[in-house]
Amino acid sequence: MGPTIRDVAKKAGVSVGTVSHVLNRSATVSEATRQRVLQAIRELDYQPDEAARTLRRRRTGTIGLVRAVEDGTSMRTEASDHVFLEFLGGVQEVATREGVGILLWAAPPGPTEEEIYRRLVRGRRVDGFLLLGTRVDDWRARYLQEQEIPFVAFGRTLGDLQFPYVDVDGEQALTQVTEHLVYLGHRRIGYIEPPKGLTCAVHRRAGYVNTLTRHGIPVDERLIVPGGFTQEAGERAMRDLLYLPDPPTAVIAPNDVSAMGAMAAAQARGLVVGQDISIVGFDDIPMAAYWQPPLTTVHQPVRWIGAEVTRMLLALLSNGTIPSEHVLIEAELRVRKSTGPAPRPREG
Repeated sequence: MGPTIRDVAKKAGVSVGTVSHVLNRSATVSEATRQRVLQAIRELDYQPDEAARTLRRRRTGTIGLVRAVEDGTSMRTEASDHVFLEFLGGVQEVATREGVGILLWAAPPGPTEEEIYRRLVRGRRVDGFLLLGTRVDDWRARYLQEQEIPFVAFGRTLGDLQFPYVDVDGEQALTQVTEHLVYLGHRRIGYIEPPKGLTCAVHRRAGYVNTLTRHGIPVDERLIVPGGFTQEAGERAMRDLLYLPDPPTAVIAPNDVSAMGAMAAAQARGLVVGQDISIVGFDDIPMAAYWQPPLTTVHQPVRWIGAEVTRMLLALLSNGTIPSEHVLIEAELRVRKSTGPAPRPREG
């Protein structure tokens, strides 16, 4: 077996995507980088598979979106699906206008998800992909780059992978949230984490930890608990926090649905949310403004993001280039009644 595109990338010290761009003349690459890639190709005597590349360039008029779901669940419509449905609405809006179809799948992360991607790529069912829920080291991005399949992601990864994305600045968002709670006098601030492995979990934790440190507030690891994006996960995490000998006076949840579960757990203990304990969500789904009390939360423009990543992917498929490959947007904190001044310590 001869050298692969990954061998060329390693020798040239660049990403697989950069090698692909040089081969296809499909994106702006600096002259120095281009020469380094070409030199690696010559030294390795790399021969691209022209037949496979020709097949890949044939258009299906369809883009793919594989949604990761928890094992054993279906794509049912409920509160926890709202963010995905908003994102999909933005995707559909642009795709319909441009006459492009959407191939939608759902699978739990793991072997089933991998097989779906491989089947779609091998069968040339789609022209490109939109990625959701990016992971710290995302095998999907690596695989699609190796196969020279265009894609754009909602989210980033860590490490050396370079690809087009739109993302909300999670570190900036959690900085806003933590600053808000510190301003209200809270010093014991609980943090329910997003699922481990997601890149957003790393960025958000950094915003929370760095803000506490900047204010001279010790980071108590007992106040950082694992969580998830469901109501049940938020309820479990809040119960764990409230069982601590010195429980938090404020809690940050990974999304609005999880915050709803946290509210339910606090209210079951007889606490008044917004007075006895403050709770903050993330996403700003429409119903968040109508809960009792209305939820303080981070707003992210999910529908716009869905539309933007679709515009970027279609531009990549049409022109081989996009004006800006990395779009990082600031989130906005919407302050409502679920947060208030820290309660005074009980005497005695």
